[in-house]
Amino acid sequence: MRDEWQAKGYDHLTALDNRDSLAGHIGTNAYVGALHDANSGHIQPLKYLYGLARAASAAGARIYEHTGVTALDTTADKARHDANNKGAGIKALSLANGQKITAKFVLLCGNAYLQNIGTRKMTSRLAPVTSSVLATTPLSDNLISHILPHRAAVADCNTALNYYRIDADGRMIFGGRASYTNVNLGNVERDLKQRMVSVFPELAESETAAVWSGRIGITVNRIPHFGTAGDGVFFVQGFSGHGVALTGLAGTILANHIMGQSRLFSIISKLRHLPFPGGFLRTPALALGMSWFKMRDYLRL
Repeated sequence: MRDEWQAKGYDHLTALDNRDSLAGHIGTNAYVGALHDANSGHIQPLKYLYGLARAASAAGARIYEHTGVTALDTTADKARHDANNKGAGIKALSLANGQKITAKFVLLCGNAYLQNIGTRKMTSRLAPVTSSVLATTPLSDNLISHILPHRAAVADCNTALNYYRIDADGRMIFGGRASYTNVNLGNVERDLKQRMVSVFPELAESETAAVWSGRIGITVNRIPHFGTAGDGVFFVQGFSGHGVALTGLAGTILANHIMGQSRLFSIISKLRHLPFPGGFLRTPALALGMSWFKMRDYLRL
């Protein structure tokens, strides 16, 4: 990976190919090697969301929270169209409170939360996965300097990976425990704590401040899926765990497409995305397949 990126002009990756080189970056015996990226960083996603919301509001967008959409009707008014927009008719969105709103264009950007209104083309190519995160209470500076002296964000290379960082308040934010069944079986906190302690035994006595879970959407090839779901209806989904970075770019691509600058959307929407196999047995089949890869991860340790 380092050689590939260097060939494209990115010179900020360093291969840590033995335990001695690892020791200066992370205090654990869980790994035998790593790749350090000196030109990247990590952010607080909720603060990023608030910043995007403020920027959108300042630009004139109106944001309506708690407005669940239950259905999308793309045949609401075929007679109304705009000659400059290839005959895009009016779409009707049905809301959970019984009201309807209409629009010339609709962007479906709910990722793993669109099962009820996503088209077959979308849902067959997206697997919703439940991922969970644990936050400890603030750790001492001495402990942090031992386990993550440079406070780097870390993600391992397992199929069901762990990812973690130290936040601005000195808490360990530890995520993982991907579930393809989308049912939280067992004790999420206990499972995440065991994962964390297997990497950093020093955190065995740390206290938990919060635990939460949410859904991410993945595609077979782990590349975001762009496409059209009807005249004037566009979507992007399946960021596969990279949504914080890629959703901003995806929004720009979709906005430019609506404004007539379609080159990038036209290219990326042609990428082939295979449907997940299994039909009505897709969820148990995915869970079984993921269990196999988790076992392979474990046996490689």
